Amino acid sequence: MSLGRSVKACAKINLHLEVLNKRDDGYHNIFSVMAQVDLHDLLKLEKADIRHSEGNVQVFVNNAGGLNASVIDAISPQDNLISRAAHLMMKKRGYSGELTFSIEKNIPAGAGLGGGSSDAAMTFKLLDEYLETKDSRLMEFGASIGADVPFNMVGGFAICEGIGNVVEPITGGLDYTVLVANRGIHIETGQAYRMLNRSVTTKYDEIDIASKKERIRQSFQIRSLEPIKDILINDFERPVFQLYPELKELKEEMQGLGAEIAMMTGSGSTMIGLFNDEKMAQAAEKCLKKKVQLAMVTKFY
Repeated sequence: MSLGRSVKACAKINLHLEVLNKRDDGYHNIFSVMAQVDLHDLLKLEKADIRHSEGNVQVFVNNAGGLNASVIDAISPQDNLISRAAHLMMKKRGYSGELTFSIEKNIPAGAGLGGGSSDAAMTFKLLDEYLETKDSRLMEFGASIGADVPFNMVGGFAICEGIGNVVEPITGGLDYTVLVANRGIHIETGQAYRMLNRSVTTKYDEIDIASKKERIRQSFQIRSLEPIKDILINDFERPVFQLYPELKELKEEMQGLGAEIAMMTGSGSTMIGLFNDEKMAQAAEKCLKKKVQLAMVTKFY
């Protein structure tokens, strides 16, 4: 029974992100390597009054504080992904009633960390556990809420394609300490995609992508990204750095502080640094805390 139990909704980071082309439905095909880290929100299903009949569904989301608690109060109920996920799940099951969640919000919004998507993924899981349904459609439900939701249901490390809904878990792991840094700049995802100017006719090399995928799998077996540093990119960096040069400076500063790999995650604006040495990561965190809104050493989850 999931009532009253807190679950972690972990942040997502992109270790690689190519935006391949625009689709006929307006979304974009991507090729990405995603990973969960232990920067997380805490989600709890507080109350549930569920009727096994179709009808009105009411969802309440209580603010339980956290590093970014103001995010919850700033989101309208219809835009809150927890509420949207709960409504969808209840409607699809043919249920009605009232649900009350609480959320300790630590992941910043508009930061490329998939916090809202992770909250939605855990909403589906909590409800599925509470209803004891083991619904095989959860991934489908998740994809209709947000592109990162299916990955957050799977977790760990994965190669993600399609709009993010095609998730291939990667075996093995990585032995880095992760530093997450955010200047407080909000990047609107739709704007970031528009700046890339991809179209339905944009070409990409499927053979090249297949080769990259194989190299990625092999790197995770040896728990290091060193052999594939030459291919790891984020397509959003170029347009976002043009708008916000201070983000490029943050990336360069992370590299100067000893990160083996530094890059923007998602459509921004969070920067991640992967360090071989935990003490070096902690020293970098101490340095950056004086300059940015969020600097946190974490680990892969």
